[in-house]
Amino acid sequence: MEICKRLCFLIFVFIPFFLQAFENHNGDDEVDIVVLPSNVVVDNDYFAYGRSIEISGTVNGDVYVFGGQVYFDGTVNGDIIAAAGSIEISGTVSKDVRILAGQASINGKIGRNLTGVTATIELSPSANIGNNAVIVSGNADIESVVNKHLRLYASSVRISDQIKGNVDAYVGQMRITSKANIGGKLEYWSNSTALIDPTAHIGNGVIHHPSFFYKFFHGKFSTILKVSSKLAGLLMNFCYSFVIGLIMLRYFKLRIDRTIDTLNRKPLQSLIAGTVLMVLLPLAFLVLIITILGVPLALPLLSLTRVSLYT
Repeated sequence: MEICKRLCFLIFVFIPFFLQAFENHNGDDEVDIVVLPSNVVVDNDYFAYGRSIEISGTVNGDVYVFGGQVYFDGTVNGDIIAAAGSIEISGTVSKDVRILAGQASINGKIGRNLTGVTATIELSPSANIGNNAVIVSGNADIESVVNKHLRLYASSVRISDQIKGNVDAYVGQMRITSKANIGGKLEYWSNSTALIDPTAHIGNGVIHHPSFFYKFFHGKFSTILKVSSKLAGLLMNFCYSFVIGLIMLRYFKLRIDRTIDTLNRKPLQSLIAGTVLMVLLPLAFLVLIITILGVPLALPLLSLTRVSLYT
């Protein structure tokens, strides 16, 4: 719920800016690149949109950005709120960073909190998160220091640096490397067990919450269900053979008596004939099934083969 609120906040913050920007540039050529040079200081909030945005200067306020490729290597004495195809932050942000992106790379220092909704995100070893980090991503690689708590919602996660608080993760797969140092507890919800290096430090232990389906398919009830299904299959095969036998005795008694008599008088010939029949029927079925005209004949032949094997 908290993530949804933050995402809605991002959307509603950007809507008025987008509308104003499109009004101001109606009929003009699309802005290809927006640059804030390193020698420029903006003593106010800064708004930018375009295919490529580079912010290398200093902004004494909040930064609101919408673009294709966004690159921050300056100083922002406020918040960053950005939506882009790809975002790289290698500068310094004194307050919070909230991003919505396809790809995100965090290499700089964030004074307070990081909130990211991305397809992939990487927090490099040079990055530093002052407070908490909340990440919703397909793939997340956490190689930076997080000074408080880390909350993750991801398909694949790798943690290989210091998390001073707790780690709460809703993940598909998670890897904790030997470089990881978690000061609090690691609590995660997943259908698979996390791959935790034995030398990784986790201060307050690990808590794994498997889903209902994981418990269902790996618990005692699942074992009972598998054994019961095998017994049910054997019982059905017995009933099927029993019914076929009753039908044969009821309607083909004379032929069965004649067959038994032949088996008693000529056992070797009967064995050879039966073996040849078991080989020829499947071969004939395969030959017929590969031709369109032979399919109507192949299906009854398959049924006859199954009946022959059961009887």
